[in-house]
Amino acid sequence: MSFKESVIIETLQAVSKEQKREWRGSIVFGGIVAGLCVLMVLSLSLGRYPVSVWEIVRILFSSSPFHATGQYSNAPWVVVETVRIPRILVVTLCGMGLALSGAAMQGVFRNPLVRLEIAGVQAGASFGFLFWKTQGKGWSCE
Repeated sequence: MSFKESVIIETLQAVSKEQKREWRGSIVFGGIVAGLCVLMVLSLSLGRYPVSVWEIVRILFSSSPFHATGQYSNAPWVVVETVRIPRILVVTLCGMGLALSGAAMQGVFRNPLVRLEIAGVQAGASFGFLFWKTQGKGWSCE
């Protein structure tokens, strides 16, 4: 085998490994997103007022979701559309924000084990809370 042939073979093998890594990353990301969607639909069915998964799917894929055109006498619609969906979306967005801020801190400090004490976040939050508390505001946010 000549030198050119061995270089070509090595290049093809390297490209193949990179493609496998890209596909693996895409599959993992897709699995995480699919798992998140499944957990969100399942969490819509849990609570004080039980709603079946099929009823949730019917409500989610109705002709006019999020437009308050449902009947307020229809209890499952009210529970899912006006109470549970907003809560789940807010919690999901907050979790994404926390994950993004943690990743940003790890990137800035170039430390995979970065903690809040390193950046002074904990001290700043404590100072803000004590300042707010000593100004006589109590627990009300008026």
